[in-house]
Amino acid sequence: MMTALRTPMHGLLMALLALAGWFGFDASQMAESAQALQDQTGLLVQRADTLRVNLDQLANADATAHTRKGMHGFYAMFPDEATRDVRLAAILSRARQTGLALGQTEYRHRAEPGLALVRYSMSLPLTGSYAEIRRLIDDCLRADPALGLISLRLRRKDVQSEQVQAQIEFALYMRAPLAGVDG
Repeated sequence: MMTALRTPMHGLLMALLALAGWFGFDASQMAESAQALQDQTGLLVQRADTLRVNLDQLANADATAHTRKGMHGFYAMFPDEATRDVRLAAILSRARQTGLALGQTEYRHRAEPGLALVRYSMSLPLTGSYAEIRRLIDDCLRADPALGLISLRLRRKDVQSEQVQAQIEFALYMRAPLAGVDG
């Protein structure tokens, strides 16, 4: 008894068997050959599936390695958290050099969720001319690529006054190694 063929070639094989029988070939021998071909085809399909899975796994592993390498490069752009005090001092020094009146500075430390970064915010209350305040902001941002301006609030007591009261909030972004993250 011949088992059913499960390939798209089933109709063609049946036609060939009928044709072989018409020309006097042994149908049972042809059926055995067809079954052997069917078995080999099944094995080849299984092997192709295995290779496809292996290729997908390799591609995923390569993508993961590429992402890790890219993230390592991303984190390498940020200064280490150990540089915080020097960077804060540079901002305060610039503020004093511009001649701005500097009030009580406030600081906040926060780890950035999901990243190997720490954000250290500083809020600077300043009084001076708009041009001096603007120059301070520009100088600080140019000097430290990992510094961000979070907010700027300006207020004048009098429309005619040259003096502006400003509240500037900067954020220092720094690398902070976390468990399981290369950085």
